Amino acid sequence: MAKDVDIFKLDKILIPINENQLHWIVVKVSMLQKSIELYDPMGQHGNPEVYLNNLFLFIKDEHLKRKGEVLPDASSWRLITTLQNPELPTQPNGFDCGVFVSAFIYFTVVNISFRCGLNDRSVHDFAASLRFRFAHSIFREKIHF
Repeated sequence: MAKDVDIFKLDKILIPINENQLHWIVVKVSMLQKSIELYDPMGQHGNPEVYLNNLFLFIKDEHLKRKGEVLPDASSWRLITTLQNPELPTQPNGFDCGVFVSAFIYFTVVNISFRCGLNDRSVHDFAASLRFRFAHSIFREKIHF
């Protein structure tokens, strides 16, 4: 999996996951903050603990394999789900998960806060704005938010 990359030298790792070819979620692993955060744009869909626990197990196994020792401070790592962060926007419908996951990844990469305290109407506007901005960026061949 991480054959040629020492993941412990990275700041963060973003892993988009497609569930049953129906829904997109994303996991952010922060090596510096010692956290694994699952963002589900529907709020909580399925069983997020399975993804979090499996990724943490991978990190511990990878550390043992690459460094020859148990992951130090393993007990200080935090596993976080969307429900533990109510400021993250959730999709207002059943089809915008890809847009929200793409926006979460983009905002994370460029270190912009992907937060909002939106009511139902403004969430629809937010989703429409994201779709428009992505389309505009594709046509201009440059991402701009």
